[in-house]
Amino acid sequence: MQKWVRNRFVFSIPSLILFLLFTFVPVIITIYFSFYSWDLLHPMKFIGFKNFKDLLSDKWFWNSIFVSFKYTFLSVPLIFILSLILGIFLQEEDRFSKTFRAFFYWPYMVPLVAASKLKKY
Repeated sequence: MQKWVRNRFVFSIPSLILFLLFTFVPVIITIYFSFYSWDLLHPMKFIGFKNFKDLLSDKWFWNSIFVSFKYTFLSVPLIFILSLILGIFLQEEDRFSKTFRAFFYWPYMVPLVAASKLKKY
């Protein structure tokens, strides 16, 4: 038992099993189903790469890819820069820092305080 306890990675095995179960199994099943046509009422029919061919020839697919990339490349740097500025303001000690911290944390504190003041009936 001591060897098992000394190896700290053995404690991550249950979460690793769950991760594999809920991540890789659905991916494999999805890949399997992507080669079939199925309307849930009739038996599955193997159609090969027809679904992929239809997907790559669809203009709405390419539009959604473009919109996703545009959203990602615009929002990620903007959110990163704004959160970095916010973190710098929260870290610095100046005359507005305590007021800024209070305004920043109030939305997190008010519901907890309100919930703690509620009576049980």
